[in-house]
Amino acid sequence: MKAEDFIYAAFLVLGVSLMLFGLAIRRNSSAEDPRDERLRIIQQKFRAVHERAFRRKNIRRYLVRWGAVAFGVCLFLWIVQARSTWPFMVTLRHIAAVPNCDMARLVGLAPALLGEPGYYNRHDADSDGISCEALPD
Repeated sequence: MKAEDFIYAAFLVLGVSLMLFGLAIRRNSSAEDPRDERLRIIQQKFRAVHERAFRRKNIRRYLVRWGAVAFGVCLFLWIVQARSTWPFMVTLRHIAAVPNCDMARLVGLAPALLGEPGYYNRHDADSDGISCEALPD
């Protein structure tokens, strides 16, 4: 058990016991008991600590999730680069050119010859080995 979790659990037990103790006092005491005010203050402090701990726990979950996403993206890029024969930025541009010829032109890989980055069979309309040929005027 981590120290933060232990502190959180200890405050939770303390808070529950204080609340139960407070309920018992309210049932058995007069309306003007000075201990009620002290108990109310302690309960407010407990709620504040509980909310901070809960926020911290949510932040931790958020960071773990996004850390896993970042790790996955880095792993994907590493695998792509390991399998590619082109430099890293050219490989990324080649991947960006997948959707259509407009994207290939946008990233500067059109027209592309067979075997070059940016060449995809689906972009080669007449199967002559040149994809995303210049549009006739």
